[in-house]
Amino acid sequence: MGMPMNERGKIILEFLTDLFIEANADLHAGTLTSNWCRLVDEMRLVLGKFSPYYTPENEYILAMTQKSKRFSGRYFLYR
Repeated sequence: MGMPMNERGKIILEFLTDLFIEANADLHAGTLTSNWCRLVDEMRLVLGKFSPYYTPENEYILAMTQKSKRFSGRYFLYR
């Protein structure tokens, strides 16, 4: 690779510093389609920091875990 070793070390140190700050913050806002945000969320869970969040994916998970009824090619939740 064309990058000097000291520049690589600086980038890694910045990465770890950002991860530490975001994992220890009181609040984190991010998208679950981002690997970075997923990593931060997992680190926060390991540290015991849980914050409820709303995502459209929650609705999908509910649809998959609750009884669903097939009608005209669509799934509808029993509520």
